[in-house]
Amino acid sequence: MTKILNRKEVAELFGVSQKTLQKQINELKEKHPNNSCLNRYIGKRQIFTEGDVNQITELLCSKSSQDLTENLHTGT
Repeated sequence: MTKILNRKEVAELFGVSQKTLQKQINELKEKHPNNSCLNRYIGKRQIFTEGDVNQITELLCSKSSQDLTENLHTGT
């Protein structure tokens, strides 16, 4: 059976506050609006599977790499 995590548990896994996690998820949703790992809810509560956490990690890593590349090109 797949383990279900709530936002607090995922924030603890990433070592950030729930507010920071939500900000990062919102930024990812703008770039990946149809990605199910960012849009899984039971009622009004956002939930995550372990697979979702892995996908979010990959998206965050690619975002960080992309931001670094953009900064190198713009000189900021």
